[in-house]
Amino acid sequence: MTDIALGIQDGCINILTDSAGLKSDAGLETAVLISLFTDSRVASGQVPSGETSQRGWWGDQFLKNEGDSLGSKMWTVTDRNVVTATTVASVQTRARQALEWMIEDGVAQSIEVTATRGGTSRIDFEVKIKRPQNPEDDLFSFKWDGQELIR
Repeated sequence: MTDIALGIQDGCINILTDSAGLKSDAGLETAVLISLFTDSRVASGQVPSGETSQRGWWGDQFLKNEGDSLGSKMWTVTDRNVVTATTVASVQTRARQALEWMIEDGVAQSIEVTATRGGTSRIDFEVKIKRPQNPEDDLFSFKWDGQELIR
């Protein structure tokens, strides 16, 4: 399956183009970027203090399985916290949960997420995806401060 290619440019996720128009992505990068860096809706009791919105995407109502939600809940821990070991662990868990659909849908055989503290305001993490019947892992590395992505 081919998607419109997304990539990281100037700290943001953008649609990639070239002289012929829109680029395409037959791999997993676009799916990984959307899964990790789109804000998933949370229950009203999970909204962080200082926030009023449960966020999320209106298109969730059209997903195949009722109750499914696109994106991750990483936004609930990164916008307002100094990066601590607890923050890193929370981001790692939420990133793994955001990618779980790939295993459920048979896109991936296994997924490993490793997050580390990259400074007082940055989390570095690596995503390793093993696809069925593919001898090589897909590897994605990100540096993220809750606002900006660095590749």
